[in-house]
Amino acid sequence: MRLICLLLVPTFKAGDPPPRGYLEWHEWARVQFNAGRRQLRRPCGYWHFSQEVCEHPAMREGRG
Repeated sequence: MRLICLLLVPTFKAGDPPPRGYLEWHEWARVQFNAGRRQLRRPCGYWHFSQEVCEHPAMREGRG
């Protein structure tokens, strides 16, 4: 018995919004990186590309 797994990943361009799927996101991130875009650390502590919307609440440490 032979098993073939065929993955169909859409074609992305620089500046496209991020996809929902895990494998698609990695292909999308590769395209963004190769286009010269870099991730930045947001106030929530997570790394995002500029066109990604941060849905995490900002984490703040209570000091003093």
